[in-house]
Amino acid sequence: MCHTALDQLELQLAIKRGKRFFSCASGACKRKTQIRNLDLIQTMWYTSPSGCMGGDHWNNGELVFVCPHCGVRNRLLNFKDDKNGIGSNAKQKQFKRIYGDCFKTVSDITDVEVNKMAPGFINNMVLETFQIW
Repeated sequence: MCHTALDQLELQLAIKRGKRFFSCASGACKRKTQIRNLDLIQTMWYTSPSGCMGGDHWNNGELVFVCPHCGVRNRLLNFKDDKNGIGSNAKQKQFKRIYGDCFKTVSDITDVEVNKMAPGFINNMVLETFQIW
């Protein structure tokens, strides 16, 4: 496979992004983990059919990661977008598109499955200050 200079630059940037850290928001933990060592989870929820053409589809929920040190589920939130009227998941979508390949794994999982896997959660406001580059 032939790699162009642009392909090589994109790979170098992905590697650099993967070395960035997220901190667990749990007061008992607060440990940092490189993005490349985390599993990113995109929660999904179902809209039941309604009327002739409404519903019957899956929706993207929030992005979460389970801290590998303490097992607490961290919800990656950004309430600043809500206050600015941009939409609650605008930065989440941008973050997943740019950083998705930098995580160890990325999974789409229903809310029910996530709750079974890691009951309880903590709000992690890291996306409010996270500079996406």
